[in-house]
Amino acid sequence: MPHGTRSSASHDPITRGISLRRWRASSHRLLQSLLWAAVAVSTVAPESPAQTVSAPDSGTFEILAARRRVGTERFQIRQSGAGWEAIGELQLEAPGGAKVEETATLRLNAALRPTEYERVQKSPLSAKLQAQIGTSETLLISTAGEEPVEQVFYLPETSLVVLDTNFFHHFSILLRMYDQAKGGVQPFNVFIPQEALPGTINLQYLGKENVTVGRATKELEHYQAATDEHEIEIWATPEAAIHRISIPGASLEVLRQ
Repeated sequence: MPHGTRSSASHDPITRGISLRRWRASSHRLLQSLLWAAVAVSTVAPESPAQTVSAPDSGTFEILAARRRVGTERFQIRQSGAGWEAIGELQLEAPGGAKVEETATLRLNAALRPTEYERVQKSPLSAKLQAQIGTSETLLISTAGEEPVEQVFYLPETSLVVLDTNFFHHFSILLRMYDQAKGGVQPFNVFIPQEALPGTINLQYLGKENVTVGRATKELEHYQAATDEHEIEIWATPEAAIHRISIPGASLEVLRQ
């Protein structure tokens, strides 16, 4: 997928503070099964818009790596004008005990196509990442040093979702884009702002299951998201409120508190 870089400045520190590239060699291997190195760089053919399931949601995820608690993610998905807004606040324990704090705000139109994205890293480094997602081109601006770094991407107009590294509530938007009436395996175009990476992911509905999260057992809908390297198991309500995410290949679990 073609893209251009408007600045020759080096890659910004926001992708170094908590990026999987930095953590991959650590014993945590936290979240490495996400999409930064797993998506296939290709484009999904345009289709008619699916009947989306849109409902407000808020909560907190507990993030476990190898059964050890490594962080939390507070999130809220709400209506904003004629569209939607998804907000997340991430707190992680990096290798060596460093505390990582980041926020993310994703804005979408009524059809759930992303229009704006902002990610702010508060610690251990101070940095900001912004994406202005248009129908013809997307401008990604990284601000962490003396000069901003700008990149231009030409992303598909349809079936586009933002799944940024470590923000799991973004998968709820992906579920809302799934066409239940059509069923089967459905491909989606993906943009990962922190890694400046476009690609695709496949999503499939597997059926209803009784799932235990914490002390409660609920009947939830089971989805499977797949990249070239990993399978991501997701359990959610019919309104796409996620209760559990499991990535067996990374010994990673995300549980709703």
